[in-house]
Amino acid sequence: MLKNPELRRRIAAMRNIFALVIVSAVLAGCQTTNTLPSGYTGATAAIKDSVVADSKHLAVLAKTYYTQADFFVVTHIDGKRITNSIGHTAAVHSGLGGAFQPILLDRKVVAGKVTLDIEGRTHFGAPIGQLLSAKTYPVSGKVTFVAAPNRTYVVKGRLGEGRSTVWVEDAATGRVVTKRIKL
Repeated sequence: MLKNPELRRRIAAMRNIFALVIVSAVLAGCQTTNTLPSGYTGATAAIKDSVVADSKHLAVLAKTYYTQADFFVVTHIDGKRITNSIGHTAAVHSGLGGAFQPILLDRKVVAGKVTLDIEGRTHFGAPIGQLLSAKTYPVSGKVTFVAAPNRTYVVKGRLGEGRSTVWVEDAATGRVVTKRIKL
């Protein structure tokens, strides 16, 4: 144990600076890839990720944190890898003792024909949750559809034994606009 209070303060300050640098680096690496061509000013559509959170949660300071949740996300747009809500949630909430608040991302795409890689997967707040979980039922695949100008689409799905599926639907109407990818 250090007896010099000034030295303890300096070490604590250095520890805080180090933590800030690490968090900043992680968050900088999680920025969503620009999904529109540089300088593009034409018609766009939006595509959102979604989540179905389980009932296992903690209430802390009037906020709900989950220990696991099923995410339905876009991982690639026209072959280009993008940041998705699973990775962003994990990066922002790392170090919270296995609890997280889902952070859902949406991105703009050029209106017209678009090819997406979509995925449904259970995310655990602590990596050990994945190892201890009886089973998870991830599903993923590639879909193509015509994104209408000024429309919003959302990736939806269900995960479970013998019934995992993921698709894209129109957010306003609930109409499925892609084929359903099944496990």
